[in-house]
Amino acid sequence: MRRVLLVAMLVACGDKDTDPSPGISSAPAGDSSGTIRELTGKVTATRGSDTRTLTIGNPVTADDVIDTGADGSVVIELAHNNALWSLEAGIKARVDQSVAWKLSKQAAAKPVDHVTSSAGRHAERQAADTQVTATERPPANTRNDAVAAGGLEEARRPSRQAVGPRPERPQKATVVPPSDPLKPSPPPPAPADPISPDSPSLQLTPDRDDITMAMRALNPKFKACAEKSAAKGSLKAQVKIGADGKVESVEIKQSVDPATDACVIRAIKPIVLPRSQQGITFSYPIVIG
Repeated sequence: MRRVLLVAMLVACGDKDTDPSPGISSAPAGDSSGTIRELTGKVTATRGSDTRTLTIGNPVTADDVIDTGADGSVVIELAHNNALWSLEAGIKARVDQSVAWKLSKQAAAKPVDHVTSSAGRHAERQAADTQVTATERPPANTRNDAVAAGGLEEARRPSRQAVGPRPERPQKATVVPPSDPLKPSPPPPAPADPISPDSPSLQLTPDRDDITMAMRALNPKFKACAEKSAAKGSLKAQVKIGADGKVESVEIKQSVDPATDACVIRAIKPIVLPRSQQGITFSYPIVIG
């Protein structure tokens, strides 16, 4: 009888030791490939079957699929090349398949300096101005305004060095011989045909370098706006350029105060870029403080 009880107790103890206890399982997280620097609205990241809502400061991985939804936007600083990847509303894209992922190594980002640096600190402001931003935007038939980046939003091919309207083609001088009073004067020559906005000789949109040089030329005016204001922070202006190269509208997407916003708008409106077939809309960050 004692032997039977002993065997029963040993069997019970063995079952208890081999009984699996429930644990918490978690999907392996990939290495961090970037950090959320700016965010508006609701933006999510999906890896496999796991979807999470992003906030400023969250890390993202190379295989994350970023979805800005109908009203969200986000700027992600990539770790391997310091490029800023900007996604407007209506974008769903994987991190390592973005335009920004393929950019070369950029100058080190200084997100804190962008908010706190003084308008007179030339070196820090220059670092903020030269960091490349690649912007993802929805197809032309589903968006109202395409934003190109960077600050500027997408790498383009090299362009001309000069900034300003494309010079008109010179007209040939016409020599008119003395008229014979007995003969009627010939009609004047027809004026040269103007360049159509759809002419193949025009680029589809203005070059990135033209935009960058035109905006950097406004830095003294932006500095004057900053010196008149007690506010500090990062202002973001969205500029719409028409096919004629002139500014059609300037909208403040991220404000510091109304007076400074108005000062920046007045500074941007006079710029003129080379003519193109479609014009362009782009965002430009300005440090105030």
